[in-house]
Amino acid sequence: MGNEHTVEQYLKLMNISSVLLDRSGEKIALEVSRTYHERKSPTETAVVVFSAKERKLLLELREANVRKHFPVFNSAGNKIAYLEKADEKHSLVIHNLTENITEKIELDGDPVQIQWHGDSILILKNDTVKPELKKKHDEGLDGTFFEEEEPYCSLYQYLPGSGFRKLTENLQVWEFDSVGNTAVLVASSDPYEWSWFRSKLYSLALEEKKLSQIYDPGFRSLARPKISPDGLSVLFAESLRSDRGLTMGDIIKYSLKDGSHVNLTEGHKRSYSDISWLDNSRIALLWLQQGIFGISEYDGKFRDIWQGTGTVLSGFNPSFSFSSGKYAFGYTDGNNLPELYVMGHDGKPEKISSFNSGLSDLEKYPAEVVKWKAEDGMEIYGILRSLGPEKPLVVYVHGGPTSASTISFIDRSTVYLGAGFSVFSPNYRGSTGSGREYAEANRGDMGGNDFTDIMSGIESLKKSGKLNTTKIFIVGGSYGGFMASWAVTQTNLFTAAAGLFGIADWFSFHGTNFAPDWDRIHYDDDPYTGKLFSRFSPIRYISNVTTPIILMHGINDPCVPVSQYHQFYRALKDHGKTTRLLLFPREGHGFSEKKHIEQYITESINWFRKYLDQ
Repeated sequence: MGNEHTVEQYLKLMNISSVLLDRSGEKIALEVSRTYHERKSPTETAVVVFSAKERKLLLELREANVRKHFPVFNSAGNKIAYLEKADEKHSLVIHNLTENITEKIELDGDPVQIQWHGDSILILKNDTVKPELKKKHDEGLDGTFFEEEEPYCSLYQYLPGSGFRKLTENLQVWEFDSVGNTAVLVASSDPYEWSWFRSKLYSLALEEKKLSQIYDPGFRSLARPKISPDGLSVLFAESLRSDRGLTMGDIIKYSLKDGSHVNLTEGHKRSYSDISWLDNSRIALLWLQQGIFGISEYDGKFRDIWQGTGTVLSGFNPSFSFSSGKYAFGYTDGNNLPELYVMGHDGKPEKISSFNSGLSDLEKYPAEVVKWKAEDGMEIYGILRSLGPEKPLVVYVHGGPTSASTISFIDRSTVYLGAGFSVFSPNYRGSTGSGREYAEANRGDMGGNDFTDIMSGIESLKKSGKLNTTKIFIVGGSYGGFMASWAVTQTNLFTAAAGLFGIADWFSFHGTNFAPDWDRIHYDDDPYTGKLFSRFSPIRYISNVTTPIILMHGINDPCVPVSQYHQFYRALKDHGKTTRLLLFPREGHGFSEKKHIEQYITESINWFRKYLDQ
């Protein structure tokens, strides 16, 4: 038996992301970061370079309280560029791997993405405040007109010795890819967070700075544009999505020559999260299918080359890299800690890092993918990590909703296992992992059949003999926080609940959050004249609540404003219900400061234990 998972052990975990092979396939760059940040400091993140051939560490660029991220190789593989944040200052850093010389260029805006372009670097960053506004602010006239003064995120070209050349004007660019003189942009006409939900695909001739809109996805959103080596086609992922940064969907191939396009994965029961060109006619795809991640190659036919019941990292936007016959990616499952893996076309990954070896004495908790039929017959899936049928159960509801719970060796959910609870993580309709149709199946019905999917999943566990206890708890954050609040107004099944930064009133949420288009799109309804915003607001059903619920929220949350829990808490208290509200200063959407992570997990476990014997 290993040591139980605790919040202290979880905070020792090192995350792996942004894995990238150089063109020769000889070197791998990646980010390695902590699971938290200290107060008033960014998340400490290192840029690391491995030899893919010799399976050894070549370079580790790390500084205390500094975030180094988004590493990219130049075409020769002898230089690496990355972004750096320290003391609220942003820089572009270029490190010569051969001569061990570093050049740092301070940036006047928050950078988002970089890519080598010959000897220059394309950089996506927020523009600075207009000079006339800065002058006013410096003079103390710092009042701003809402949605009138936001700067755009623009594409620039850094030319060594010459400085920066701006490539886009009055266009909000979210991500890009380039080959030769052509860049493809996921972009919006307005510079607001909600504009991402109306983003379109553009092509940009870099030298001429000629911009053309080439594709409109309608109510869906776009991610991961990848141009073919010959510059004639672009691949991208398309789906209804609830959060910027989520990438899963169907894969669309668009011709930059004649504008034709085709859905390569139409009707697949898989959600595709990343893509790579092997050559001008063949591609590789990373997918998730009901708890199983895999990589396939496509040349007109799909061929699976690897799959594993775990999680390809990072969890929010799983990605991989391919170059010169090699694949590289971060991976974890129920028996293996997160590490870097390299694989050839034989589909046999080899672990080459040991970032988390200090956690190898931890318990390996059982994990299985479970499936059940919903009330309307749809097949739903989830993850069960059971300590035994008699153990109290925590229903751990993921956010999004277009996200998914998968199997990891250690994460925030496994701390509940260490505390003696089994954990059930339902991937209700609206989740990823069963194709685009499944991910879009709760549009216009958030809180309807997706909620009954969770309830039928619990009933299925009882009927199968996997669950034999009346002590059932529920916890979730963001959309999962909405589900926790919704659950206690719709059923008395749960012994106690913990809601984290969730929605209580969809109407007031629409008017106060920073992305009001997402709820309008996902409900496919007008918040002012339609009925769904009222129908699915937990605050309308306060009188039904019998379940004790603890609420936790970050004070600076722009995505789900803290006023949502102010309203819900006050309504619960006014109706004599059992509740507490824990507010965290400096936190946005989610909890990331070390002490706050410790406190929120500890408080939720203590809240559940309080009601175990009642």
